Amino acid sequence: MPQDVTIMDVFTSIDPIMWCGTIATVLTFALEIYLSAKGLLFPDRNKRVEAARKAGRTVLGRQTKCYFTTKSGHSGREEKTYHATYAYTLNGEEKTFHISSPQRPGHTKWLYYDKKGKVFTDRDRFNPLILLIYIIPVLVGMGVVELLGYEF
Repeated sequence: MPQDVTIMDVFTSIDPIMWCGTIATVLTFALEIYLSAKGLLFPDRNKRVEAARKAGRTVLGRQTKCYFTTKSGHSGREEKTYHATYAYTLNGEEKTFHISSPQRPGHTKWLYYDKKGKVFTDRDRFNPLILLIYIIPVLVGMGVVELLGYEF
């Protein structure tokens, strides 16, 4: 006849060193989330856009073409990606700028350019350092467990 195991039996069978590592991981993750919310860690403002606005390097783009493509997502639903082309005039030249977005873009869009004339939008590029928010707490937890003498 099988023996009944309660949840308390499972929790008490886990090594206390592992609990210390888990608590260290959770606390580190909570600290990173707090610092990110305060803007101290990975600030969400785009410095290139701020510099372009300050220097007056802005131009208004008008949408000339917009279409969407679909592909199957992870849950089997179709996901739309909108593609829009904006026309703008910079230094007397008529140019175009292409944007891809999961949301339908507006008919006009403020575009920014740097000293060399390279145009960009206010949407930030993906910052790969943001992955550290997930990696650092795990490393801290593993370090605590290792320092307390647990052998993997």
